[in-house]
Amino acid sequence: MSTFDNRQIIAPPIEEEVFPYRRVWKNLIIQITIMILITVIIVIIDTFVGIQFEDTINFVVTLVIALVPLLLWLTFSVVTERFVIQPRKNLLSLAILTGLCASAIGIPLVNNFFQLGQWIPLQSAFNRIIGYTFTVGIVDTGLKLLVLRVIAVPKDVRVRIDAVAFCVACAVGYTFIVNLNLIVSIRPTISTAVIYVFGTYVMQLTSSLILSYGVSQVVFDNPFPVLLPFTVLIASFMIGIISPLESGLTSGGLTIDGGFTRPLFAVGFLIAMLMIIPSVIFFLYNVAERREEERYSSSGI
Repeated sequence: MSTFDNRQIIAPPIEEEVFPYRRVWKNLIIQITIMILITVIIVIIDTFVGIQFEDTINFVVTLVIALVPLLLWLTFSVVTERFVIQPRKNLLSLAILTGLCASAIGIPLVNNFFQLGQWIPLQSAFNRIIGYTFTVGIVDTGLKLLVLRVIAVPKDVRVRIDAVAFCVACAVGYTFIVNLNLIVSIRPTISTAVIYVFGTYVMQLTSSLILSYGVSQVVFDNPFPVLLPFTVLIASFMIGIISPLESGLTSGGLTIDGGFTRPLFAVGFLIAMLMIIPSVIFFLYNVAERREEERYSSSGI
């Protein structure tokens, strides 16, 4: 009677392929979700209950609110980058340099050279969007693109999703400096500060995601030369759409004694932008990656 050795009939274990890079979209969704929750909770509490503190405490709380996008990014992007096989380089450098460019060039150029407050409130809604697009939008997007080109692109872009990670880093750096400048300058109420911080976050993040798609296409697909300038224009237009909302927030109702009468409407609009634009860019990235896989398959690689 023959005997069987169980070891002879057990298949060898299959090693699971480990993705070597941090999964950018998953971590970005977590950050976006937390930002939405914090914003909605504070606005609802202030709308139905009211949030009032002494001036010094109010100022400290608003500074903490301005730090939230940066802290979320550090926690879910920079720290988690250390736990993958092939971490991305220069994320902190991108955020820091973009913030410095915002402080030294972007904000002074918009406030002192373009002097938007003196002429743009008198324009129609359409003209305000165009005005913000070709002033704030072009300046912000151009500075972020310049920092990307100097530090990370194309040498550190190994896969398409790297462009998203790098552009998000630039968005966070720019967002922090813009929000810090506003809070220090005009001392807003807590509810208005959280809307402004969230609005700047939405504006910089969505425009940077649009920019990232153009950067990835240039690096991997060698498209028509007009693609990157067109992407910069679309990213700037996104800033042009959201900026009039923020200008409405900052015109008259941002001080400790003032208030904003439609905060829920503002938050709803910003949440919609924050859901739609990343979804579209995520879809475009999936299409580009699918085409790349099909191209490699057809070439026998």
